[in-house]
Amino acid sequence: MLRGMRLFAVALAALVAGSVVAAAAATDEAQTEETRICPGCGAEIPASAVFCPNCRRYQPDAKVGTEAGRAATDAAVSRTDEPARRLVNVRVKGGMLAGSDMTNAGVWALAGLRAADLIVVGLGFGYKDYPNGKSCPISVSVRASLTSGKIAPIVYGDVGYNKGQFKTVYPGGPDPSGVFVDLGGGIDILNKDGIGFTLEAGVRFEDSVQYWGYYFPGTGIYKYFVRDKTFSFFQLAAGIVI
Repeated sequence: MLRGMRLFAVALAALVAGSVVAAAAATDEAQTEETRICPGCGAEIPASAVFCPNCRRYQPDAKVGTEAGRAATDAAVSRTDEPARRLVNVRVKGGMLAGSDMTNAGVWALAGLRAADLIVVGLGFGYKDYPNGKSCPISVSVRASLTSGKIAPIVYGDVGYNKGQFKTVYPGGPDPSGVFVDLGGGIDILNKDGIGFTLEAGVRFEDSVQYWGYYFPGTGIYKYFVRDKTFSFFQLAAGIVI
């Protein structure tokens, strides 16, 4: 009987030792998980990642074998209408500003960083062409997507300064140099990489000046009266998202 108890104790000790070794091997394997390179941003990510932690691009070739991994893959497949959320958002737009007595065409470029999943904060620079001159507005811009799909409504707001330069000054002529505020919305149409088109509509309010003067032959323009004036515009724009 004593011999049988000894054999049982030896077998139990061997079983415990085997369990410890297996657990240690599993831990080492988890710690040395296979990695790969994300084709979207080039970051090194776990081979089992369904979405890249850096650029959030969907990884269709994720190596998942557990039940939880397969469930995550199924959920990812059902979300293929969600584009990548890029850290840097760049937009180039062209459009018309109509209103007051300074209707003009222009082009704008905006670049921003993603402050949250659906919010981008950045800087904008533009060029506007008038029949009698040009201007170069600069602004701080905030854009928010209302959904995360490939077709997503957006809202935006800009605050900036517009510096105008005119070829000739004429009586009653407006000068658009001053602070402005843009408010509007639109829609983004993007592919899975976060690249696509944007269509926007909104309003602009410019706190500018308007001067009056007389032309004296041989002496140019004499400005004798300058006043503050707020101009308002309706603006339409279309562009690309990179």
